Amino acid sequence: MTLPSYMQTAPPDRAPNRVWLAITLAALTLAMLAGATLLVRSWLPGAAAPVAGKAGWSAAQQREYATKLMSEGLNDRAVRAFDLYLQQPEVTSQDIAAVSFTIGKLYFDEARYEDALAALYRVALADAAAPQCEQAARFIVTCLERLGRSLDAKAVLDQETALHKPAGRTNERASVLASIGDETITVGDLRALIQEMPADEQARFATTAAKRELLEQLVNQRLLAMKARALGLDATPEIRKQVERVEDQLLVQRYLTHELAKGAPVAAGDVKLFYEAHPELFSAPARAQVTMVLHPTHAAAQKNLDALLAEAAPACAFTASVARTAAASNVVACVVDARGNAGAFGHEPALAAATLVQPVGLLTNVVATAKGYAVVNVTQHEPGALQPFAAVQPRVEQLYQDYKQQALLQSVLNDLQHTYPYPDHRHDGPRHAG
Repeated sequence: MTLPSYMQTAPPDRAPNRVWLAITLAALTLAMLAGATLLVRSWLPGAAAPVAGKAGWSAAQQREYATKLMSEGLNDRAVRAFDLYLQQPEVTSQDIAAVSFTIGKLYFDEARYEDALAALYRVALADAAAPQCEQAARFIVTCLERLGRSLDAKAVLDQETALHKPAGRTNERASVLASIGDETITVGDLRALIQEMPADEQARFATTAAKRELLEQLVNQRLLAMKARALGLDATPEIRKQVERVEDQLLVQRYLTHELAKGAPVAAGDVKLFYEAHPELFSAPARAQVTMVLHPTHAAAQKNLDALLAEAAPACAFTASVARTAAASNVVACVVDARGNAGAFGHEPALAAATLVQPVGLLTNVVATAKGYAVVNVTQHEPGALQPFAAVQPRVEQLYQDYKQQALLQSVLNDLQHTYPYPDHRHDGPRHAG
């Protein structure tokens, strides 16, 4: 039986097989030589790899491309393009410092302060004499403050404003303050602990003595925790549940303050639009200048008011009465705004409500305040006015950031609730057996 031609094989000594074998070996040899050539070229100094997969694309072109993206407002793509530029071997330390500052500024403008810090710290490390170093230090201080790391910000500021700056920049945060077994407590650990406290608590640890006392407490806490672990207390169900709850809280807090902020960048143009769309949030409240005579009881205040109202010119009579007793402790002059703020006199919403709707002159009703019953004379009204954008820009940025993060958070929660539905038993009635 004769096999079909496609199933037939030639004997080993047939010439066609030797020819194909020679061709195959030659092709493999050429491929290996080509691979070796590429490998050798990659080792040679000054052999720049093509950027973004484009042969002949120079580092200068890559930087120009990144700058173009930045000028068009494509900041995320610009950062990626700048990062590719920094990977090129011909880039100098001065270039690294300049581009790192640009990247840090882009992140800063989008309120991505941790990413900004990562780039800004690289400026001085790349070139301590770079002209951008001083400005980078100012941005670093601001980033640390906005991340709630005021002590770290103060340390950077102190270093930058010192009369005699150290020759090299040292990592003070890594300095070890105490060692407990295999564990260490660094300057950074102590600062982080203080910066997690409320602002009024942080003020207690401004002195070296207070920090030393806190360090001692931290060491004692670590020692006691080591003892507890040695006894196996960390494995008890009660402790594990508490640890899980605290871990959940910390993870949520981290997500809200860091990861969520990355998903809600703030563009300068949008901030201005938010300001223009919500003038009520950025307007100085209407105010009234008032003079009051305080009385211990409502009856005494009403008697005084009735006597004044009986005069032909009650406001003038009030002014004359106050002039005769100007040094009396029950005479108060202040400015109260629409929000109830009355300066040193305190928060007085009732006083604001009574004075801002009445014309200039003596009020015809006694006003109850936290410090007594007042007979009030309004001397001047100041209407509310929209504050200039430049004066309130930091507050606008913060409110807009909060607004965007809240909207993003709600969107994330909606997606999660859709992905992981859970039964709602809040409206279930009581169940009875049998």
